[in-house]
Amino acid sequence: MRRGRSVVVLWLAAWSVASPALAADGDVYQAWVAHDSDFCALGKKTRTQTKTWSHSRSKKNENHLLATLASTRDLIKQVIGDVDAQTPSSQDGTRAKTLVQRSNRNFDASIHELARAVRAATSHPGSSGSKAHAHAAGRDSDKATKDEHSARKAFTKAGVAIKKNPDACASQ
Repeated sequence: MRRGRSVVVLWLAAWSVASPALAADGDVYQAWVAHDSDFCALGKKTRTQTKTWSHSRSKKNENHLLATLASTRDLIKQVIGDVDAQTPSSQDGTRAKTLVQRSNRNFDASIHELARAVRAATSHPGSSGSKAHAHAAGRDSDKATKDEHSARKAFTKAGVAIKKNPDACASQ
């Protein structure tokens, strides 16, 4: 009987120690995905404005697109701050947080290069500068996607329940 109690006490002690660890890593994850719907809306707006801008190459359409890209960068900076404010509780959570922040920085760099490509293409149509910036944007976007997938794996390894469908726009 005593042995049974000690096993239960040890199990409860282990559970109470592990539970906050999952909560802290989960808080990092929640800070990361809290603005998924906002990113979805900005992505749709960017797609629409990019089509409009690419057909006209007018300064007015360029300004609308650049404003949306600036809003996206502001949202990325907000997410970086939100994630920085959270403290992971495990090694996997720390690794996931590092990957999340690297992914966010690469995403921000991608948006920055995309804005530079838009400016170059509007002022100098067909220039190699706009193509170089567009290529750099694609490269940074690929790095961000790779880090995002690695972060999801690290969160899963840390025991955090993550969204099954990482594409927040799929259901909207």
